[in-house]
Amino acid sequence: MILYLDTSALLKLYAEERGSPAVRAAVARASVVATSRLTYVEARGAFARKFREGDLPQAEHQYLISSLDEDWGRLLVVEMSEPLCQEAVALVERHPLRAGDALQLASACAVRDRVEELAFFSFDDCLNGAAKLEGLAVL
Repeated sequence: MILYLDTSALLKLYAEERGSPAVRAAVARASVVATSRLTYVEARGAFARKFREGDLPQAEHQYLISSLDEDWGRLLVVEMSEPLCQEAVALVERHPLRAGDALQLASACAVRDRVEELAFFSFDDCLNGAAKLEGLAVL
């Protein structure tokens, strides 16, 4: 199974939160884990915000960055392209999605179109609803 993680799911690999065990279990079962290039920017932004707000000591901030960078090389990363962005535009016109969520969904659909089995994992209810309407198997 190919597993697609949006940022909300991927971040649970780096912080012990509600849902972290489920994400780790899904990753362990997956043959490949995919995500959007956007996820890297959003994850680094989340780390930076926690650091700026004083919720993350500098050493832990650097550790999270290093861990993400190390893990990133093992992911199937969907690059941002003109066709992908056009699909995201179509998705925001069909569903009440924010731009970033539409890019995540367009990325997942691009992977789904090339593989037999894809599972989509997000902790955003609106995004999950749109993913189901687009025919994705949502965990």
